[in-house]
Amino acid sequence: MLKDTVKFLLATLSGTFYIAILPHSVKFIPHLPWMVWFAFIPLIIAVRMSERPREAFLLGYLAGVIAHSALLSWLLSFGPAPLVLISLFYSLSTGLLGLVTYYIMEQLAPARWWWVFSVCGVAILFIEGVGLWGFPWVYPVYALSTMPVFIQAADIGGIWLVSFLIFAVNIAVYQLLFYPGGRTIRIRVAIIVLALFFINILYGVFKVIIVPHGTPMSAVLVQGGLESGVEWTEMYSIIARNTYVRATERAIAGNPVDLVIWPESALGDLLDINENRSVPLSVRMLPRRSGIPLLMGVITRDGSSFRNSAILLDKMGKIAGVSDKCVPIAFGEALPFRRLVQFLPFPWGAVDIDRGRSLNIISVELEGSDGSESNSAKIATAICFDSIKPFVLREQVRRGANIIVIITNNSWYRGASGTEQHRMMDVFRAVENRRWTLRSSTTGISHVVDPQGRVVSETSQYSFALLYTRAELLDGKTLYARLGDWFGWVCTIGFIIAFAWMLGLGRSADFE
Repeated sequence: MLKDTVKFLLATLSGTFYIAILPHSVKFIPHLPWMVWFAFIPLIIAVRMSERPREAFLLGYLAGVIAHSALLSWLLSFGPAPLVLISLFYSLSTGLLGLVTYYIMEQLAPARWWWVFSVCGVAILFIEGVGLWGFPWVYPVYALSTMPVFIQAADIGGIWLVSFLIFAVNIAVYQLLFYPGGRTIRIRVAIIVLALFFINILYGVFKVIIVPHGTPMSAVLVQGGLESGVEWTEMYSIIARNTYVRATERAIAGNPVDLVIWPESALGDLLDINENRSVPLSVRMLPRRSGIPLLMGVITRDGSSFRNSAILLDKMGKIAGVSDKCVPIAFGEALPFRRLVQFLPFPWGAVDIDRGRSLNIISVELEGSDGSESNSAKIATAICFDSIKPFVLREQVRRGANIIVIITNNSWYRGASGTEQHRMMDVFRAVENRRWTLRSSTTGISHVVDPQGRVVSETSQYSFALLYTRAELLDGKTLYARLGDWFGWVCTIGFIIAFAWMLGLGRSADFE
């Protein structure tokens, strides 16, 4: 009985550590990002004490439910059902991690634990984020977003390579401190993982010091401060137009910039992408009077399809580029399994927001000092949840985009933790692709991230703000931009082979 209580408390502690490493709204738990290097150790101890695979799975699942239910509390914006369903479903990943850890410790020699555990941990996260409804959100790697020196390897293997190091450190510290025997093995594992850790730091220092340079570009991000979680009546549309037009006029007065950026859902109007006149006159006239292109987020209609889009109005006020959102928010913009769950409240009623069909690059011509067109900003655009899927921006960069713009509407988040978790991912998108990354949000947080993952400037949340920035257009392509999630796929293949092999040994395969 005492042993069961200890295992329960250890799994709970691991779930609590997981909460602590990321922004959250639990008042009695401090925010301790550095704990990411130790967060899984209590779970590993609990699994080591387990007598059956099923018990190890349930301990991992318990830790996952505790962490997900706290970290995803912002989902209450859509009601309790999404929070409960998503927390219960995605906690299966930590349950699987507990199960795999059990087999690793039962079937493999201790010298292999560190790399097999790390490979399997990365693979489980990778599988969790695959597909349209994959949800790569509360990943432990995002705890390092405020520590640029640790994350520079993301330009080689994305968040998966950095995650590998996190898992490796966790299991190595466990073996060093808590594994009862094999002093030689413990020292060997400690030396290997410590060497990997310092190689990562040296690479990070090198990349942070070596700063790439390109064609300069200036922009202003307009954070309107409007709550959009209301009925989009004609009155709301008028207020939104007036707010953003007047704010932009104020922003560009005496401040020449190359581009004005409005956030997602900046206007309450439904626009036809094939008809310039569907853009409100006051908005169309803004770039015509100022000579400054405008990039903004709106809902567009093309025939019977509705899309969440970013559109560019050129200097003549004409629609010169459109990029659609690729990852609609489940229960927010699209209702999964609509026929089965029609009883759930859903903001868009009987209509889903469709996925974008292609990843379009939006081009903005820049003028030289003599008034001639000297270069073009080729913008990789992500709309809200697009930024949580690395492939969206990576593919656009691979096609030639030289700057990243993320527009988002975070006004519907219940509490600040959801926005803070979301913004952390921008840092990794910047490093993965080595691009300046500009984020414009309705009510904040808006910010500018340099190619090394450092936040250059940032606004506060739930406020009106104008954020001026000077970025640079960069053309080089990282290994990650060229090859994509190669490390995640390698780990997934390794996980399948290793897990099948461990199950095939049969010594501890009863799942009773």
